[in-house]
Amino acid sequence: KGNGNYYYVDNQEEANKVLSQAIGGTLYTIAKDVKLQLDFNPQLVDSYRLIGYENRLLRQQDFKNDAKDAGELGAGMSVTALYEVIPKRNAALKTWASVHLRYKKPDEEKSISFSQKIDNQPIMLEKTSIDFRFAAAVAGWGQLLRHSKFKGDFNFQQISELALGAIGNDPDGYRIAFVQLVQQCLKWSAKK
Repeated sequence: KGNGNYYYVDNQEEANKVLSQAIGGTLYTIAKDVKLQLDFNPQLVDSYRLIGYENRLLRQQDFKNDAKDAGELGAGMSVTALYEVIPKRNAALKTWASVHLRYKKPDEEKSISFSQKIDNQPIMLEKTSIDFRFAAAVAGWGQLLRHSKFKGDFNFQQISELALGAIGNDPDGYRIAFVQLVQQCLKWSAKK
């Protein structure tokens, strides 16, 4: 109810991360009640699903309701939403989807909104950004840990390789720590 953040701090390294590195985003809100809605073009998209955020879903009618509470965004924070999209065969239309965003300034109660169209321009995974590939690895890992029916033949080895290829600038070592965790899962699954 207090729009706070929560962390599990089990060692000195995690305490340092939470209390010194992430504190700015926790204490300084730059946008409140942030809501994101995607409208997929039904002529191009056969089906879709949001990966993660199941506990943050809003009803369609609540998107424009300024009284409906949503997430806060702090200084230096970013949010990634991944969707699995099944396109229709031979769809050649230009607009793939429309993204709608609403948020309130920290000291205001009326939302600001804007929209952006997404064009139908498929990109091969290896051509996507490092951040996208890393997020995809993390999402895939979550699907494996949940034994999701959507995981297909994705495995810990592929996740490890995808994440290793997307370390990029990792000054605090969080990405490499994730890779090490996935590699522990890989070793554990090999023993089974």
